[in-house]
Amino acid sequence: MNIPLKLRLILAFIGVAFAAIVSIVVYTNIDSNRQLNYYMTHGGQFGVENMVITLEDFYQTNQSWAGVETVFSTGIMGKGMGGNVRGIMSQFALADMDGKIIWSESTYSVGDKLGQENLKNAIMLIGDNKQTTGFLVVEGVNSIQASEISPFVEKLRTAVLWAGGIASLVALFLAIVTANQLLKPIRDLTKATSVLSSGNLSTRVNVTGKDEIATLGTAFNHMAESLEVAEERKKALTADVAHELRTPIAVQKAQIEAMMDGVLPLNNENLSTIADQTNFLSRMVDDLRILALADAGELLLEMQPIVLSEWLPKIVENFRPQAEVNHATITLDINQNVIGSTVSIDTDRLYQILLNLLSNAMRYGKIEGVIDVALNIKQERLCIAVHDHGPGIPAESIPHLFERFYRDDRARSRDTGGTGVGLSIAKKLAQLMGGDVTGGNHPAGGALFEVYLPAICSTKA
Repeated sequence: MNIPLKLRLILAFIGVAFAAIVSIVVYTNIDSNRQLNYYMTHGGQFGVENMVITLEDFYQTNQSWAGVETVFSTGIMGKGMGGNVRGIMSQFALADMDGKIIWSESTYSVGDKLGQENLKNAIMLIGDNKQTTGFLVVEGVNSIQASEISPFVEKLRTAVLWAGGIASLVALFLAIVTANQLLKPIRDLTKATSVLSSGNLSTRVNVTGKDEIATLGTAFNHMAESLEVAEERKKALTADVAHELRTPIAVQKAQIEAMMDGVLPLNNENLSTIADQTNFLSRMVDDLRILALADAGELLLEMQPIVLSEWLPKIVENFRPQAEVNHATITLDINQNVIGSTVSIDTDRLYQILLNLLSNAMRYGKIEGVIDVALNIKQERLCIAVHDHGPGIPAESIPHLFERFYRDDRARSRDTGGTGVGLSIAKKLAQLMGGDVTGGNHPAGGALFEVYLPAICSTKA
């Protein structure tokens, strides 16, 4: 059976309140009857207290119960209260300390012995030495007084029932109000989820308080924000890819049509232009494929331990011919603390990262400038730093360096041969190997990129 949450909450509140009210009514009814019965049979405030005091004073004065019948017969019950007591309580008996009746106007006879149950219900009389001197037995109440007390009991019961009914209505009202307050943010979340699933990623919920429901609302807003950002990036990526593909395709089309129309001769020079654009498209497709595989977690890595201080010099040497073509000089500095240290990496992917960083340094460094490559320990990890001495990176572009097809920074220009995703690939590959790539400006000028590699394992003796 599908019962709405609001109804379940209300029923739960009402159930608890009803159980409490019924318990109070039942207990009040039972206890009031018990207390009134005891009150009537044992005197309560009807004067028996004064009778007890008078009898205890009598025994203390006479040191015996001899002549006690005069106390009952003359009505001198504690400062004139005897008449009141005898007007309400009809029968009395007095027993000595052994429970033997020594005076009686009740069903007991003089000389009778009180049983244990009767002694328990009798009023104990105490002497000046704190010892028991006797027992006062009070029996029966006449019908007039019972009939006078009954309406009071009925009124008390009626009042308790009215109070219980009013309390039930108040509990129902509070249950409805509380249920609405508890369920409102849940209803808002349900509505917002429906709107979000329909495609409106800008929807948010108002969050108040710091309870569990507020935490849920905050989590929903964060999720919606992440989805909105992801959707914007997806749209931007689609537009960027289309833009990057449009130019080389347009160049190819124009070259081919010009040669077909006889405007341009069909020679190696014109075919070379088409080949360059084709190669660019091929590189872009390969780069996008690598990113897609990396994002999906399907890019295979062949991790193996290498001594980085021995591997890096060989890679730098491979780049020297290209640096000479670009009139640049590459320097290499290896910190003594890292000699012999090993890391577990995919050497092909690390080579791809360095290829991207060194190629960028050659494009944007000074003509006939220097590119500094350094290997050291930084933040308890091995760090390969690539520093060119060019103009550096605009401050507003640094936060976006590793975004795909970001156009405002120097590493994304197709005019310099880049596909626009090189730094994105470098960072993603490093992260897959347990490391990272950061970028910014060197304090001395120029751009500085650092490749952080996973935990160091020293092989030094």
